[in-house]
Amino acid sequence: MSHFLYLTSHNQRTLAIQFAPSPNSSAFFAGNLEFCKKVEPKDVINYMLSSMAVIMSMSALVFGVIFQRKERKRNIRQTLTNTLNQIAGINVELSKLVDGKNEEEAVDKIAIRRNYNLQRSILIVDADFLIHENYKLVTATDCALLAGTYSAIGYIEKADYFWKESIEKTDHAILKHVNMREYASFLFHQNHLEKGRKQFEKALSVALNDSDEELRIVIDTYAMWAKLERAFGEEAECKKLIALARKTGKNIRNQIKHNESGAMIDALEKGKKRTK
Repeated sequence: MSHFLYLTSHNQRTLAIQFAPSPNSSAFFAGNLEFCKKVEPKDVINYMLSSMAVIMSMSALVFGVIFQRKERKRNIRQTLTNTLNQIAGINVELSKLVDGKNEEEAVDKIAIRRNYNLQRSILIVDADFLIHENYKLVTATDCALLAGTYSAIGYIEKADYFWKESIEKTDHAILKHVNMREYASFLFHQNHLEKGRKQFEKALSVALNDSDEELRIVIDTYAMWAKLERAFGEEAECKKLIALARKTGKNIRNQIKHNESGAMIDALEKGKKRTK
C-alpha cells in the first residue's frame, strides 16, 4: 500500500508526494504530523532566529580566520623585509672595508669582517625560516640578496639554490638578465666555467629593448664575463667579449653615456679595473 503526503501551497494548489510502503511509514507520518500540530508560531520564529544566529557566528568565525591569515602573512613579510634590510646594511658596510695599511690594521679588519659575518649568519637563518614559512611572499630580489649573502659566508649549496630561485621567480626581462649574469659569475667562482658560460649566454639571450640604459646593462654583462675569462687565463675569449661589448656600445645614442661606456671598454681592454 502506498502512502501520500499532501502539501498545499499559497495558491491553493495541492501536491501529492508518494512514498514507498514500509512497515514503519504510518507510524513515521503520524509522529511527524503530531509534532507539527504541537509547534506554535512563536517557536518557529525562535528556531529561525537561532538558525540565523548560528549562521552569523559561523560567518564571523570564517571572516576572522581569513583576516588572521592575511595579518599573519603581512607580519611575516614585514619581518622578512626588516631582516633582509639588516643583511643588506651589513653587506654595504663590508664593501667599505679595505685592506689595512699595516699588519695591525689588517688584523683589525679581519676581526671586523668576522663579526659582520657572524651577524649575517644569524640574520640569514631567520630570513631563510621566514621564507619557507610562506614562500609565495618571497620576491626574486629577496632570493638574489640571500644568494649573494650565502655565497659570501660560504654556504655554496644554499647560494646556488637561491640564485636559481631568483631567476625562476621573475618574468621581468632586465631583472632576469641581471640575476642570470650574477649566477653565471657565481658559477665561475666555483670553477664551473662551462656552466658559467652557458648561463652568461642565457642572460644575453633574454630579449631587452634597445634603450641606452638596457644597452649599457648588456655591455656590463660582456665586461663581467670578459674579466672572469681573463682571471682564468682565457685571454682570447676575453678579447672576443670586449669586441662584442664595443659593438653593442656603438648603438648608444646619448653621447655622454656613449663616451662613458667607451672609456670603460678601453680600460678593460688595457687590463685596468673600472673606476666607480
